Amino acid sequence: MAGEPYKVLSVDKHTLWDITHRKPMKEEKMTDITKYKNVSLKHADYHMIDRIRKVLVPNTILSRSQTISILVNEKVKSLNGKLKK
Repeated sequence: MAGEPYKVLSVDKHTLWDITHRKPMKEEKMTDITKYKNVSLKHADYHMIDRIRKVLVPNTILSRSQTISILVNEKVKSLNGKLKK
């Protein structure tokens, strides 16, 4: 990429250093893809989840993931075994 300086890296006892700025580089942590999946939502649904997560559990703001899990588990219970494996 034109105009961007190259970063000079050095390895020192398990730490990756950015020599140009004389500081350790941050490690990027990847999501464990064996535990999580991704979904796409319409904007309206996303905003509705945002509203629900603030009132579902009193005095607590849940994460969006927790909110979806609770709603899915409630729906599974209401289906009373009608789901096929």
